[in-house]
Amino acid sequence: MLIEEIQYKHLKSIAHLVSNHYKLTFEKAYQKILSEYFKIQKDSKSLMIFCASINDKLIAYARILYHNQQKYEPSGWYLMGVIVEQNYQRQGIALALTKKRIQWVKKPVYCFINSNNLASIKLHQKLGFQLIDNDFNFPDVTFNDNGHGQLYIMNDTSIL
Repeated sequence: MLIEEIQYKHLKSIAHLVSNHYKLTFEKAYQKILSEYFKIQKDSKSLMIFCASINDKLIAYARILYHNQQKYEPSGWYLMGVIVEQNYQRQGIALALTKKRIQWVKKPVYCFINSNNLASIKLHQKLGFQLIDNDFNFPDVTFNDNGHGQLYIMNDTSIL
């Protein structure tokens, strides 16, 4: 498996993952990822996207975002969603992408997780994340399945 920073050649494949995962049209997903790609090209100090491929087929992607809005605390680096193609789930790909993002930022990292997403909670706890807020809200994020946000932090990123 190859994990690398986003490149222009990845955009259509990521758009397919996003459109399938979030039930969006391909065009809407493509515009969203294209916008993020251009933001990275302009300033990669606040957002980065990593892609995972096997035999030149993109199978997953994940984002990390620097969030600095005073009305939403805490400010810092946040792991954003990981999307893994269904046929490749539960094979360690999300874990590898998460480690790559943490190694890239080399600073304390936050993540917020739907309280019902036990697989994600276990993955982050396995890496050393600690729960710091059991009722967390993040701008423009809603949690489905009657879940609520939980905020985790990993202070010592040097352990990876």
